[in-house]
Amino acid sequence: MGGSVNSARTQAQTDLANFYSDNFLALWERTLRGIADAHINNIGDSAQLFVLANLAAADALIAAWDGKRFYRF
Repeated sequence: MGGSVNSARTQAQTDLANFYSDNFLALWERTLRGIADAHINNIGDSAQLFVLANLAAADALIAAWDGKRFYRF
């Protein structure tokens, strides 16, 4: 299914693979933009969403690596 030509996959499978082939941060920011576009009309509230969501992600990343280092795996 991985061939770029003569592949047996459907167009939906190709679209899904292209969506998930992006890096994590690009997916995260795209998701936040979609939420902000759909639900937030105020630019200040939109900025606050981005700040808090990215701060939470950074905290989670730090906690995960700290735990790995502490437990050595």
